[in-house]
Amino acid sequence: MIKQILTSISPEELQELISAAVAKEFAKCNPTPIYQNDDLIKIPDVCKLFHVTKPTVHKYMNEGLFPTHRIGGRVFFKKSEVILALQKNKGVCHE
Repeated sequence: MIKQILTSISPEELQELISAAVAKEFAKCNPTPIYQNDDLIKIPDVCKLFHVTKPTVHKYMNEGLFPTHRIGGRVFFKKSEVILALQKNKGVCHE
């Protein structure tokens, strides 16, 4: 048996209720995008943060140690991915 509730509600109130319900359900199904809260950094930033030289960063890139992200021909790194790569390869990452 289906319960029916009849009430008078303005179109604006109905729209607000529907929007809130849809937003709530959408938030459950759609996790936070990957790039949100994850800084994109360039090669010089990696050098400064981790006290390595540009050739070392290029070496790690070529070896596939650091995942790269290219935007308009420029190379970027996700800071969290670089940190994770260095943690996984602790002892390997030295000049």
